[in-house]
Amino acid sequence: MAVSCAPRNSNARTGPGTGRRRHLSAEWALTGVNGGPVGFDPKTFSGPFIDFLAFAQYLLPLALAESYFRAQRAGTLQRWGMAVVLGISALVTAVGIVGAAMGLWLPRL
Repeated sequence: MAVSCAPRNSNARTGPGTGRRRHLSAEWALTGVNGGPVGFDPKTFSGPFIDFLAFAQYLLPLALAESYFRAQRAGTLQRWGMAVVLGISALVTAVGIVGAAMGLWLPRL
């Protein structure tokens, strides 16, 4: 994610040409292997992956909340399991926030 969000003009940090090579490498990984972007059309920003994201942004937190409430009424093993799932979810969220900050905001400061 951070590679594909890197600014096109990154010569100040990495030297001439390296930013362009990284961008081309990420572009090849998305289009060269599959013959096109995976799951969406970048010109119209539509496709099955965008539809999946529209549902997942509501259904994934709802499923986690439902699992949490069910684990409250369950035994000790289910409570510990849910604690692990919530901990992993928090770590994934933290990694996403750091990745978004590094790829989207910090290069423009």
